[in-house]
Amino acid sequence: MIHQTAPAAEYRLRLDRNRLAFERFNWLDARLAGARLGVFGVAVAAAALAWFAFASAWWLAAPAVAFLGLAVWHDRVLRVRERAAAAMAFYDHGLARIEDRWAGLGSTGDAFRDHRHTYEADLDLFGPASLFELLSIARTQSGEATLAGWLKTAASPTRSQRAKRRCRS
Repeated sequence: MIHQTAPAAEYRLRLDRNRLAFERFNWLDARLAGARLGVFGVAVAAAALAWFAFASAWWLAAPAVAFLGLAVWHDRVLRVRERAAAAMAFYDHGLARIEDRWAGLGSTGDAFRDHRHTYEADLDLFGPASLFELLSIARTQSGEATLAGWLKTAASPTRSQRAKRRCRS
């Protein structure tokens, strides 16, 4: 028998892992930003030296290459940090759903309301604390529209009959 808290424990574990990754990459972000600023300062000093002391402009090459390398590395760090932040939000929202504190955290689907629909109001398909808000993890409008369509469309009798036959056997 699977323990009921297994999904919640797994979500907490994944949330903690992503939180640690976010913190690590946030720390690295600050260090790389400082390093880029320092290299920029060196480049300005080298440019001033080349301009006022009539030194070779080749002195600018090393800081420029270093700055470019740091910029590429920094961009990768920022992207990984943002992925960790998105994963943290996903698992936090999942925990809220598991712990039944999801109401008010997601999209309500109000745009898909149709007051003429047969069972929409009875089942609270759309609106605050609705079935749509509980189920939706859609990231796009077309994803939300697809879920709304599924919720508004009743299963055909042939599907229901097949499901009943499978349950009896």
